[in-house]
Amino acid sequence: IFCAKEAIFKALYPLTRVWLDFLAAELRWLPAHDAFDALLRLPAGERFPVGSALRVDCRFVDGLVLATTFVEPAARAAPGSSPPSPALPSPALPSSPGAP
Repeated sequence: IFCAKEAIFKALYPLTRVWLDFLAAELRWLPAHDAFDALLRLPAGERFPVGSALRVDCRFVDGLVLATTFVEPAARAAPGSSPPSPALPSPALPSSPGAP
């Protein structure tokens, strides 16, 4: 669980400069996808309010857990247009040989 929450922090902090602690996200394991759905319990700036969703993909490699997520940088919106979606699902990672 720690590596999944750390992946969220490392994806959001460079964009928001908001320090998220361990309790800032709630995780739900999705065994069919080897991933967590994460919901922010605390805001991470204007772009990521409480309830923003992220997908955290997990892979098991040589006895280690690799957790990844990403968000796209905010697009430059034209004046009067809506801001971009707060979070986007991450792409699936290829499975490693011998992964459960």
